[in-house]
Amino acid sequence: MALSNRKILLAVICVVSLVATLPRSTGKIANFDEYLQKRSEESLEDSLKAFNPNPEEVTKEFNELVGRELVSENVTRRHLLQNGCKSTNPIDNCWRCDRNWAKNRKRLAECALGFGRNAVGGKRGRIYVVTDPSDDNMDHPKPGTLRHAIIQPGPLWITFSHHMIIKLKQELIFTSHKTIDGRGAEVHIAYGAGFTIQFALIGLIDVIEGSTAVTISNCKFNHHNDVMLLGAHDSDSKDAIMQVTVAFNKFGIGCIQRMPRCRWGFFHVVNNDYAQWELYAIGGSAHPTIISQGNRFKASKNLYTKEVTKRDYAPKSEWMKWQWRSEGDKFLNGAFFTESGPPIKQIKAPLKRNLINFKPGSYAGRLTRFSGALKCYVGRPC
Repeated sequence: MALSNRKILLAVICVVSLVATLPRSTGKIANFDEYLQKRSEESLEDSLKAFNPNPEEVTKEFNELVGRELVSENVTRRHLLQNGCKSTNPIDNCWRCDRNWAKNRKRLAECALGFGRNAVGGKRGRIYVVTDPSDDNMDHPKPGTLRHAIIQPGPLWITFSHHMIIKLKQELIFTSHKTIDGRGAEVHIAYGAGFTIQFALIGLIDVIEGSTAVTISNCKFNHHNDVMLLGAHDSDSKDAIMQVTVAFNKFGIGCIQRMPRCRWGFFHVVNNDYAQWELYAIGGSAHPTIISQGNRFKASKNLYTKEVTKRDYAPKSEWMKWQWRSEGDKFLNGAFFTESGPPIKQIKAPLKRNLINFKPGSYAGRLTRFSGALKCYVGRPC
């Protein structure tokens, strides 16, 4: 899915944290040369380094951190009242209550949880301020434009001087270690081409071909068919190293399917809020592991779309071996999750405290209350 002719609001729609550069296969890159071949090989090496052979440890750590934030029933109320701050999940609590967030923008890089928790983006680089919304020169971009920022070597933390609408004339290809920070401005990437993050096309969100160590959080999705694809083809066995956390997202009005659709890897879907999907919510093929914990699933009135899950390209005798587990989820209006495979492992958490777990699905609405674009003003909590 390309982003062509679709708006993207960068007033922090969501946080997508990736440790490894997202690679694509050489056969799908036009005019593939030695430089791109080398970049693809480096990307795969980075993905292999980021792969965690014990993914259950990451899910347990994530659950414990969520539990800590909400261990007291008064925690959320305190955050809602503290200096006008309205944060309701651990990622938001990490930065939103700081009235000086604009002076310490890079703190956001320390807030990711889950498999993408080690992502740094442009944290180690300088801040680049986009002042010009134009996109007129593809070969020699004008300084101050988003295209000029993206092609700079090395890490950059990219911000915007004011509200703007950017119409891209051609796709914008990101290099590694870049962060786009739209806080404090309403920035629309609209009516033109879309983004490519170094070898990987992004639809609403596509994570494909050997990508790993990814967290997708605090997003709000509405009015889209194929929302989130995690693994593009059953034949791409390199996606076996894919590990993705999907947390604190709100899947709302008009979302049809793929929230997410998974292949091969390990996927932790935790504390999201789903409302009235039109086909299914979570699907997959090629024996992925899907751990669903603490989500709220509210089905529509359609009697034929009550099931949360959908498995493709395998008979029941095969998909019953896939580990798809639901724990602590809340089901409304007849929604149901068809489980399969072995139960969730009960392992010792890396932090050695196992008393606090993920929050039940009844908390999902609270945890995702402010998911999506935020209106942030300099000098005030966001």
